[in-house]
Amino acid sequence: MDCIEFFSQNSGNKQKCKDLQKLSQEQLVGWEGESASAHSPGPVQDNEILCRQIVSPVHYDPETNSLTAAAFSDASSFGMSVNRLAHASQEYIEELGENRVFRHNQGNPEKERLYLGTIQFLCADVRQITVQFETDPAPLRGFGVYDTALETDRSHADICELVHQKAHTRSIRLSLRDLANRFIAGVFPQPQLN
Repeated sequence: MDCIEFFSQNSGNKQKCKDLQKLSQEQLVGWEGESASAHSPGPVQDNEILCRQIVSPVHYDPETNSLTAAAFSDASSFGMSVNRLAHASQEYIEELGENRVFRHNQGNPEKERLYLGTIQFLCADVRQITVQFETDPAPLRGFGVYDTALETDRSHADICELVHQKAHTRSIRLSLRDLANRFIAGVFPQPQLN
């Protein structure tokens, strides 16, 4: 099976990342250089900016002005959706986020959400998060970034966990959260304390 075949067959799979973890690191890293979608503008490059839409209260804690663990949990299951700034304007990405929250609020008025904006990552920083296993001489990549463009959104990509050991998945997600928290310090307002 090749990259585009895997992602096409698993587009609705809520455990897509878990299935990816069954493959070798060599194959998973190699797939980052291939298109994972027929709608692809091309593989995600290291120098690209990736935008993650943030909604409150699911992804953000205003009391601490920091992101919650839930903001990154999709990376372990069906893929953490991001948008590639090289293939969409910031305004378009913001509109996608606002529309997503609007649809959620219409269907779930008792669990209303608020769209806050996006956090940004440099793709290379995400790919540089690694873990060291005692049994492996070289560190293993924590995340893969795949071009999973949609027919309606060519800028779509997924960040997927590449390791499945629980102790390491927590560690790499904390590293990803640290990257994001450095970004939000200048983006979201500090909470007002009385």
